[in-house]
Amino acid sequence: MGRGDQETLRIRLAELDYRIQNEDGLTDEDIIDEVKRIHVEETGRPLNEVGLFHMKKDQENHGYSTDANGTSFQLTLETEDGKRQEDIYVVSTGTLTDEDWWYNVLGIGVGSGGMNQALETDAFTKDALLYHGANEQTNVYGIGHSQAHNHLVNVQLNNQHFDDVYTYNGAQTNVYQLLQEDEDFEEEVRGKFNIFSQDRDVFRSINPDELEAFAKDYYGDHSDSIHHTRSTSDILYAIDHLPGSFELGNVEEVRTDSDHAGFSDAIASVLQEDLQALSDFLVPFGEAYKEDGSQGVIDMSVENALGFYLNLEDSNLDFTKAREASIVIVEELENANYLSETEARETARDLNVIFNTIENVYDHAIERRHEQDSDGFLDDINNFAENLFIDLFQGGGSYKIILERRLENLMDTFEGLGDTILEHHGLEALLNEQADDGMTYKDNELYLTGSDGSGNKIVLNLSATLDAYSSGMRLLDEQKE
Repeated sequence: MGRGDQETLRIRLAELDYRIQNEDGLTDEDIIDEVKRIHVEETGRPLNEVGLFHMKKDQENHGYSTDANGTSFQLTLETEDGKRQEDIYVVSTGTLTDEDWWYNVLGIGVGSGGMNQALETDAFTKDALLYHGANEQTNVYGIGHSQAHNHLVNVQLNNQHFDDVYTYNGAQTNVYQLLQEDEDFEEEVRGKFNIFSQDRDVFRSINPDELEAFAKDYYGDHSDSIHHTRSTSDILYAIDHLPGSFELGNVEEVRTDSDHAGFSDAIASVLQEDLQALSDFLVPFGEAYKEDGSQGVIDMSVENALGFYLNLEDSNLDFTKAREASIVIVEELENANYLSETEARETARDLNVIFNTIENVYDHAIERRHEQDSDGFLDDINNFAENLFIDLFQGGGSYKIILERRLENLMDTFEGLGDTILEHHGLEALLNEQADDGMTYKDNELYLTGSDGSGNKIVLNLSATLDAYSSGMRLLDEQKE
């Protein structure tokens, strides 16, 4: 298959999957009718049959534990030479919720949140191919948007279920994720970089550029089957700059937003060592998110601070560099017109409070321990007990409240960016970049624009027209019966 009309067909199937996950009232009959209509609009060819398989709805005891979801479409048609053609599109659902955005940043961007969603997408793919009765003659494609790029590429690198993977505005593959799940790759990395320690954090001591280059070479044989179309205006484009993220396959870039410079430059402007410090700072929070979601991030921060206070555990956190990286990103978002001057100032303030609050706990713990070391044994025990009550039960409570409040402020600020972010992260902007002259897409419907003999503009909702035609033909068939 080529990329022309088939490209817009694939994007619209990914859009339709979002509707399936969001609209409870959408029946399988509705979905099949829509697939048939979309196929005619994009290829000009009718489908003979459409088969559906839902990742969760069709498997009551599916056993999936993550937010991963998806729909597979089995499309059967007759080719021009009269042969039967069967295509299966396995669509992995992308980013739907606030929790998914946490996963995009911490699980995928930082690479510490594991690959559970990708593993469950792999299991769904196997179930879908079995359900549809796929064979060697069946064309099998993986389709996805946003974080689904990460899911599908990881599936393809490990199991090669698909003839091709087509993804849009995706969250990139991360080498630290792969090291957690691909034992063969881990073994090769250990040999290449002479790693003998069983402590998995040691992988982060390897130069990220060298590690990413090695991963590209290791997985290079599968890259020809991966196709990624992305907007340079997409926020996930910026995550590429985080240590461990790397790009594979055939990439087509378009710009969908002429009013903003894009998020990528904001991240690229940060010194690599500062970006590394920020990534190291976020690593444990990705692991916490994997287990307990966004609330786990707050709890992990408190737990880490408590552990340091009680035990003075080693900490290689560079608060200064992590703070500087965050502030530079905010400044660049202001320069790119994503944040107003006031929003940038308030965001920088909230970030400073978060970093200062966390850093103060660590500094205070060291001071307390020095005080105890200078006292006698009994005084040391009494003072420690008293200080523990004051610091942990009083200070710890305020510490958690401060973090929650400031994180809420940040979420509110970036919700204000929501429309811009979602517009150019979403699929509709990409669809309209791919569309021919006189064609536009809105809410997964196709509009044709032209003019009459007098030059007056005419806009036709082709999707609604085809729906009306199909309904009319169905009614006629029922009357004949």
